Amino acid sequence: MIMHKSANTGNAIYTLIALLFLFYTPTTQAQVALDASNGGLVILGYDTQTCSSPIEGALRYDSAAKRVQICKTSGGGCPNIGDTCPDGSIYAGLSPDGNIPMYTTPTNAGGIPWNNGNTTGIVNLYTPTTESTTGGAASTAAFIGVDSDSDTGGTQPFQAPEYCYNLDAHGHTDWYVPAYDEFEVLRDNYTTIGGFTATAYWTSTEVCCDAMFYLNIPSGDGAGIKRFNNQVRCVRKSPGYSWTNWSE
Repeated sequence: MIMHKSANTGNAIYTLIALLFLFYTPTTQAQVALDASNGGLVILGYDTQTCSSPIEGALRYDSAAKRVQICKTSGGGCPNIGDTCPDGSIYAGLSPDGNIPMYTTPTNAGGIPWNNGNTTGIVNLYTPTTESTTGGAASTAAFIGVDSDSDTGGTQPFQAPEYCYNLDAHGHTDWYVPAYDEFEVLRDNYTTIGGFTATAYWTSTEVCCDAMFYLNIPSGDGAGIKRFNNQVRCVRKSPGYSWTNWSE
């Protein structure tokens, strides 16, 4: 059963829902959805459809809950910046590269050098990935497994990116050092998010002269030599789509 969306979408949906109650006795759970990806069609299907990015904005009728629901980013149960999520992480705001929800840890990792603390043999990558101001996850990953000290035998780690990349916290392992623009989202809300100190924080945005960009709390920035001990605040991104009751 397919019904084209009229000028009064809400009335059309509720009319269809009423007809379902009157004439349809489901053997499986019924669903009414406004398919946002297909010209705004109202469709009859099943409750098992997954809420995801392609159908964000879709509406369905959940016959088990007896509620109309909308597919949207859930915010992980923490929709407001500074909220503590059920997993213990903190909602930090929307990313600058697509408005994807970002989450951070409640506290800093501490003062960590970007490289292994070495003053000589400093290794630079200088690629579009590591110089990105928005792609913190890719930049962090680019430093993993790479020798940070060309004067010392073996592979010396890049400590700051290694810390976030290997972090297993709040049920997640996809943490990274935020890029410059991503950290600005945190800095804009540092009081609300909490746990920050008035000092320099690493970003994963590489800059010339053996350095990485850092941002200060509450303001200011600069280029920090990779051996400096700056604070680290790991972040992760997750769209977190889910069916949510329409009234919420």
